[in-house]
Amino acid sequence: MIKIKTSHGDIDVELFDEKAPITCENFRQYAEDGFFNGTIFHRVISNFMIQGGGFDADMKQKATREPIKNEADNGESNRRGTLAMARTMDINSATAQFFINLRDNDFLDHGGRDFGYAVFGEGSGGMDVVDKIAAVDTGNVGGHQDVPLETVEIVETEGHPIVLAEHHSGDDRPTVLVYGHYDVQPPDPLDLWESPPFEPVRKNGTLYARGACDDKGQL
Repeated sequence: MIKIKTSHGDIDVELFDEKAPITCENFRQYAEDGFFNGTIFHRVISNFMIQGGGFDADMKQKATREPIKNEADNGESNRRGTLAMARTMDINSATAQFFINLRDNDFLDHGGRDFGYAVFGEGSGGMDVVDKIAAVDTGNVGGHQDVPLETVEIVETEGHPIVLAEHHSGDDRPTVLVYGHYDVQPPDPLDLWESPPFEPVRKNGTLYARGACDDKGQL
């Protein structure tokens, strides 16, 4: 199983290794390499599908490995909750981008209108998360259509994670970053403090934590 962690929650994916061995190996390798970290679901169409795995939050497309063979003729259907590879008009052009079907899209199956789009997995948990992503507002960004106008991304660091939120206005106006700082280091004498400054403590059913609410933001 592969877990796709998003700002809206986690999506658990079961891969169809027997039905789509090339596609599954390709997807798993991208995941293990950390390729999908920092990418977004850049194309969201209600009652159709959500697509991701190729662009970062600035709508810059990431470089990929060579395309893979299209395994759309494996007998699997593009039903709700399944994952399939995105591609261009070239049937063997899929690289890293994938989409999750929001409904039964059997017209995307092999022989429906062309060779089809290869189904290689299915969401085994987190379809509520998929539906949340499908409900976001979308617009035109950087020449791309159906782009979510609000991007929330978790950026991993060596220490505590940083949460970066960006709202796309739908035009070329820049994003303004508002930075707030808080300092919860306790004053001396340190030996009188009974709890660490950065860790919440439960007392009589109530959670206490210094610096958890006041960021002293300079707005």
